[in-house]
Amino acid sequence: MIIKTAELQDVRAAFQSENIALRFGCYDLLHAGHQTGIDYTASHADIVVLGVLPDAYVKRVKGPDRPINPAEARIEAIDQAPGVDFSVLVQSSTLALAGVFLRLRPDMYVEDQEHASSRAKRAFMATLGIEYVVDRQSRLGSSSQMIANLGLAEAVARSALTYVHH
Repeated sequence: MIIKTAELQDVRAAFQSENIALRFGCYDLLHAGHQTGIDYTASHADIVVLGVLPDAYVKRVKGPDRPINPAEARIEAIDQAPGVDFSVLVQSSTLALAGVFLRLRPDMYVEDQEHASSRAKRAFMATLGIEYVVDRQSRLGSSSQMIANLGLAEAVARSALTYVHH
């Protein structure tokens, strides 16, 4: 279910005795690695909340041609993935992300090994009593790699067409 940031405290109130896990991501082009991460998170929690990062953040960290899909499409797609209970579009500023943790008060925060957090974030979560979990599983897929592969396939196709026309 897609919810607003302001509704996160309602999730915590409704599931007080449940183990809630929070995980952030871009979720631009969905692939097997996304589902593997969701499955890992779901195996450690009763309720899974995914925070979908905004377009400006994705553009800043992934490059000027990203995201491929706007935030509204990304959240609609990931919200339908098996194991996702709630998804929320979050802002990427430090203050906004802190607000997500403060509103939801998840029992755990799960992050991929490649994105393992700074000591400051870990200390903040420890102060709130949030367990920090690093998902160390290998990933099958990458949106960036998919895009690179598509670019390579397009270049090969153009090259083949050029060869045929000569």
